[in-house]
Amino acid sequence: MSSSSIAKEPKYVSRQSRAIDPLAATLVQELNAAWQDDHLFRAETLLRQHALDGDNARIVIPLVYEEVCLREQAGQAVDQAELKHRFPGLVTELELLFDCHRLLAFPEDSVKYPEVGQRIGEFDLVAELGRGAVGRVFLATQPVLSDRPVVLKITADEGVEHLSLARLQHTGIVPVYGVQEFPQQRLRVLCMPYLGGVTLRHLLAQIRSIPIARRTGEDIVEVLRQYEQDEPIDLDAARFQGPALQFLSRATYQQAVCWIGACLADALHYAHQRGLWHLDVKPSNVLLTSDGQPMLLDFHLAKKSSESISGPLDSIGGTDGYMSPEQQVCLDNICAGRVSTDDMAIRTVDQRSDLFSLGVLLYELLGGVVASDATDATTTASIRSNDEAWTSGRIAVDRRLRRIVERCLQSEPERRYADAQTLANELRECLAKTGKSAGLPRSKKRQLHVGRWALGLAGVFVLGAITVWMTARASVNRATDSLNHARQLTRHNAFSDAVATLQLGLQEIDWVPFQDKLKRSLDVDLRSVNFSISADRLHQVIEQLRLLDGPRPLPGHQLRQIDTLCAELWGQRERFVSGMAVRSNNQTSKQVRSDLNELAILWTNQRERLAPPGDEESTLREALTTLQEAERMTGLSAGLCGELHYVAVKLGMTNVAEQYAKKLDALQPTSAREHYSLGRVLLKSNQLKVAEEQFRIAVEISPGDFWANFYRGVAAYRQEHFREAIESFGICIALSPRRAEVYFDRAMARSALGQEALAEVDFNDAKKLDPTLLRP
Repeated sequence: MSSSSIAKEPKYVSRQSRAIDPLAATLVQELNAAWQDDHLFRAETLLRQHALDGDNARIVIPLVYEEVCLREQAGQAVDQAELKHRFPGLVTELELLFDCHRLLAFPEDSVKYPEVGQRIGEFDLVAELGRGAVGRVFLATQPVLSDRPVVLKITADEGVEHLSLARLQHTGIVPVYGVQEFPQQRLRVLCMPYLGGVTLRHLLAQIRSIPIARRTGEDIVEVLRQYEQDEPIDLDAARFQGPALQFLSRATYQQAVCWIGACLADALHYAHQRGLWHLDVKPSNVLLTSDGQPMLLDFHLAKKSSESISGPLDSIGGTDGYMSPEQQVCLDNICAGRVSTDDMAIRTVDQRSDLFSLGVLLYELLGGVVASDATDATTTASIRSNDEAWTSGRIAVDRRLRRIVERCLQSEPERRYADAQTLANELRECLAKTGKSAGLPRSKKRQLHVGRWALGLAGVFVLGAITVWMTARASVNRATDSLNHARQLTRHNAFSDAVATLQLGLQEIDWVPFQDKLKRSLDVDLRSVNFSISADRLHQVIEQLRLLDGPRPLPGHQLRQIDTLCAELWGQRERFVSGMAVRSNNQTSKQVRSDLNELAILWTNQRERLAPPGDEESTLREALTTLQEAERMTGLSAGLCGELHYVAVKLGMTNVAEQYAKKLDALQPTSAREHYSLGRVLLKSNQLKVAEEQFRIAVEISPGDFWANFYRGVAAYRQEHFREAIESFGICIALSPRRAEVYFDRAMARSALGQEALAEVDFNDAKKLDPTLLRP
């Protein structure tokens, strides 16, 4: 870096503090100066110039931060993964750097939430359903899908709640349809189904005035019916029916509580099995849908089971009164700075903390009062102090149910249930044994007729059948939603998301009988999307391989890598062929057919280049076999026919060569692709003038065809028609300005013509786009 460039006054004012290392401060100034001349200048270039270690955080982090700020000011994207790859020894420091930068760049009050009546993305906001510390929840419609009602949770684009929820597909967990990012507004939108209903918090508020002894399941149904009348949007009336509502309308209140608790425990067990703890189970995070199904909401505090609770304080938390003692202690200690976030005590917060919170929720449903400022074992002490009320009849709770709740509320995690499945089983057993006889004197209970027990047993079987049917129906609905959503994602080429969605749909109905048609649809779509992913990868590789015959000779090691890649792709040809059979008339299949054809030609050319002296004949025979197999798979095109003729001639197979010559005459090219393919064969045969003519015709038919223009330039270059080559490569640059190789090829043509200054500009542009390119 020259002293004159360092002295240049930078247009950008550095964000760095004067307190950083003096050497780092000097490098920051140099980076600022260099940036004015080259907006692709990187921090490691300076480090190499000064012979500095790339793992020296004291020097590197200020320099990287300056590059980040400069790139953002220039409107360039800043990829965290790219920086971590460039500086693998400073991953932790870079993560902290981006956390701090996000806080500095985007103060919390800069997040501007949309309002009711506005549109965000493809959604129209109808009503605000709630707001909290981490975002707002709206009821919206989705016009592109027949104005279907959805729930949007809009938050700042931080956290990983969407990643947690995306993994969970269970009848007891509200699923995610999709997620959209809006970087300019710093917003993330989670789209979820609108299921109607109320939260348990709302339910408790509505039935709190009814004494526990007089509450029934019908009271719960009545709250749902009342809310139905106030729905802010018209819903299908069938949503407010179903076996769950029928069960609730006939159940005692304690039976309803047992059933709700068992459903939530099932959902928690499902999440725990997939390595996630909820950590914020409370009434406002449980939805009772319009058809009576309890479902968990809001996984914004969810943690992986392999992690301790760590990170920024806004990702550690819970709700006072519902947190387990160990969760509360850990939070208090971290806030007070008494322990670090990797303290072993923090690791005691696990799935049993969720069971404590569920116990508090059940306690509140059964009439207990949860103080908002409860700490440690306050809730446990409260329930034990109310023991007299529980047993006196003022709060008529069955002994079995009381023991279940008390076990959930044990202060020591080891004394609670080991897992949520055990808790769910206990609640269902209690449901089967708990009836309207709860609270009767023992002498009266002994007088119950045996037939009553038989009736109760039959009721259990009926309830079980209803639960299974309801669960199966919900699974089918979710699988159908997955299929429709995956098809929408496919139309937008979001293939990876579509695969995940279809796999979840198949998992959802794997156990459901009589759904063969839906399973087949999901399976066919999954195979089709996987085929599209493979086809896209094949096409990208073919696009790169087309550059092999350009003016720039490739080194031997790179040629061998290309040969290995071609062999790998060709080895997958049967999978591509089977995919084309599934979607025979699909545009993707046509593209794959063309790409397999091109792969066979490119690979045979590649093997010719790498053939050792004396092994040319065996290489050509292998090439002929490969090309003939391509003919069987993809049909005979002008390019493939010409290639087969070329190989047969070189092998001295006169009869075969004549056969393909006749076929080639019958395959007179008519499209730009056919003229291009034939031109490639002629170029390989060193018939440069005729090849250039074929490329010229291809360009006339399709002026925007990048490869026809590119190889017209190659043919002109090899004939030393350098002005024509410069013109063709210039068109390629206009069509695809990010391809470094084309700048390099034009530089070669300009240099051959003696235009050294212009050639130097092209060489520099090529190097900026791809530093691995070397001048000849």
